[in-house]
Amino acid sequence: FMSIETEMTDMDMAAMAGGGTAALAAPPPASAEAEAGIYGTFFVGESEFAISVASIQEVVNEPKHFTDMPLSPDYLIGLFNLRGVIIPVVDLATIFTGMREDSASLERKVAIIEHGEHCFGLLVDRTGDVFNAKDAERSVFSRNSGDLRETIVDGVFKLESGKRLVQVLDPFELLSLEKLPRVAGALNSALSRRARGRRKQCISFHVGTSVCAFDMTSIKEIVELDRIDNTALASDWTLGAIELRGT
Repeated sequence: FMSIETEMTDMDMAAMAGGGTAALAAPPPASAEAEAGIYGTFFVGESEFAISVASIQEVVNEPKHFTDMPLSPDYLIGLFNLRGVIIPVVDLATIFTGMREDSASLERKVAIIEHGEHCFGLLVDRTGDVFNAKDAERSVFSRNSGDLRETIVDGVFKLESGKRLVQVLDPFELLSLEKLPRVAGALNSALSRRARGRRKQCISFHVGTSVCAFDMTSIKEIVELDRIDNTALASDWTLGAIELRGT
């Protein structure tokens, strides 16, 4: 097995606070319908976003290291291991270009988003607060399927008599981002099980900065390669062919 170890501090959604310094009281227990009307906010640069707390599992400190994914889009930072669950992390500042000017001094967080049986992480600069949608005026956007930014933002809340505008993110559209890995099995379900499923023996290898692995049952042998003679078969990612004991 290969594990990606990180050091982080778990934060409950009820304790979300601006910059992680001031705690907020947890909202009273509510039904799923009522919870859907409660939103948590966070900042990327100076822009404030909101997402339903029904979709937010928890907020954790940014891991020290991410595992790169080959051929991934620029907004996919990489993967990290959260208590046995591999979390792909999306950087909103890359999607909304120019939002983050100086991230060196920021204590960034990763909001763990669950939608259905899948989960992923959103890298944010700092957390905000929690509010009830019934206390805010909401404008719904007409979506343009050709613009990624307009697709994942489905509206805006006007708070404090319109002085504060909070953009609303759609977790379904975020999960549908191109080449975003879908992690099967919700985090809650994974944490409630001690058994992590059938164990596999794997062979790992490095490709650039990424570490990948094959199931041992899929590997016949590993040979050292001096050269590839038959380059006539080369195309795209295929380098060619070699002869191995008559094959």
